[in-house]
Amino acid sequence: MFEDGAKIHCLGLATLHGTQWILPVSPFDGGEPVFDYATQKMMVESLAEVLSSRKVIGHNAKFDNKWLRVIFGVRFPLTFDTMIAAHLLDENISAGLKYQAKIHFNAPDYDLSTSEKKGNVDPSRLYKYCAYDVYFTALLYQKFKGDLNNDPALKKVFMWLMMPAAEVFEEIELNGVFVNQEKMSQLEKELRARLDDLKAKLESLAPGINWNSPKQVGDILYNQWGIAPLEYTKKGLPSTAEPVLQRLKNLHSGVNTLLEYREVHKQLSGFIEGWHRFIHGDRMHPNFRLTGTVTGRLSCSEPNLQQVPRDPKIRSLITAPPGWTFVEADYSQVELRVAAMLSGDPMMIDIFNREDGDIHTTTAIAVSGKREVTKEERKKAKAINFGFLYGMGATKFREYARDKYEQDLTMEEAIRFRQRFFDLYAELPRWHMKQRDIVKIYGQVRTLTGRIRHLPGVFSPSEELRASAERQAINTPVQSFASDLTVASIIEIYRTVPRDQCRIVGTVHDAILFEVRNEYIEEVTEQIKAIMEKPQIITEKFGIRLPVPIVSDLEVKPGGWGSVE
Repeated sequence: MFEDGAKIHCLGLATLHGTQWILPVSPFDGGEPVFDYATQKMMVESLAEVLSSRKVIGHNAKFDNKWLRVIFGVRFPLTFDTMIAAHLLDENISAGLKYQAKIHFNAPDYDLSTSEKKGNVDPSRLYKYCAYDVYFTALLYQKFKGDLNNDPALKKVFMWLMMPAAEVFEEIELNGVFVNQEKMSQLEKELRARLDDLKAKLESLAPGINWNSPKQVGDILYNQWGIAPLEYTKKGLPSTAEPVLQRLKNLHSGVNTLLEYREVHKQLSGFIEGWHRFIHGDRMHPNFRLTGTVTGRLSCSEPNLQQVPRDPKIRSLITAPPGWTFVEADYSQVELRVAAMLSGDPMMIDIFNREDGDIHTTTAIAVSGKREVTKEERKKAKAINFGFLYGMGATKFREYARDKYEQDLTMEEAIRFRQRFFDLYAELPRWHMKQRDIVKIYGQVRTLTGRIRHLPGVFSPSEELRASAERQAINTPVQSFASDLTVASIIEIYRTVPRDQCRIVGTVHDAILFEVRNEYIEEVTEQIKAIMEKPQIITEKFGIRLPVPIVSDLEVKPGGWGSVE
């Protein structure tokens, strides 16, 4: 999470009256530190004690508090984070301090390089840089506080969701996820051996080729092996993207080998070698960004847990330490349930409220015209439900069903399925039209919790940008509220369930990941499920009624994240 030997060189403080103080924490004189660690710690602890009864403003303060906790074991209480406020007020521009200071207060370019921020600069320049930071943070606070006061709905998102989430994710990131390094070493050996075998097979088919080069792979596939191209890149070259290769795999044995080579190479480079630099002791500490997406969904980096494939070999590396068990709690069909709430579609609401209701089976029966459907037909209905939920056209749906669900449909089938889907759920297209009308008038849409998605592209002369804005006006309220459900649940679980019984270790899309102490598994999983299915922040603080049940499925995974019971 942090570099070995990392230091905090100075702390900056500012008042709302325009005064700044810089506290040199680890100044140097002739290469020797002026203060020893004990003195530094005493200084920071004293400051933390003073601030414990004050309102504290910061910009990306979750990051700063993690440094303080790792190095000195203290944190500053956080009242208002200007980076979070900036993102809520305008999600389409950078929430970075320097950029915000420039556009709102015409700030000069006072930034330093990464090396200079680490202390490789004259101290006076470092202290001046720090003074500018806290000065503009104070100014931004005064502006953003007023902006949020002028928008009570957005202020509630800031107060009840975003600021509490910043504190919770500070803890989640410091705790990190446990990695089984013995299993990781064994898997690395297996993958390297398999990669060598696959390289040898490919070399026998086409010697001297760089199989990581799209250009060289394209030459082999389409010129030497004589396969007819299915799609072309924007530069006019035959595509070698994975969805295309999946459709070519039965045309030449080498394509199957190439696909497996790519998969093994990705597993090795991205999730074995790629994780090594993030592991400290036996844990990785991902960074969860509350301001990383325009819809309000969380993003993740260093490493990105949201990109970990469902392959059980990789996911099982992430597990729980001795005495604890890994648990995953996933919202079931949450986007379909939220869409039912927003559209008010009576058929969808009825299905979700019936104990035996199954929206995929209902859709399968409707589009097939049969009384009973097979598992394959129900699987096809999943593609239909998730594809048409946001109003996808028939042509795009064919590609979606093929690439995501391995369903090959004719254009006639796609058109027929689309018509029958919207006949069945007739309020959905009406809701789609309503959202398009709203964004065309206001250039933005609101979510149930009060977030704003600004969509100025709807006023663009470009038909492509206008169409994109209309699509986002439909999918943002669904995806954003699903994410807010997850965040609200994380906050409540963190506040409710004792940390010596349950530790939240991360979130991936609509799922929350936990370590639960073995002797509390039954008790804690019941608490988690109850909270996720009716988070009080949503129902009480925001006063949102849930006309359909929100369902959470919990899986206890003694063998790690990727294990299957």
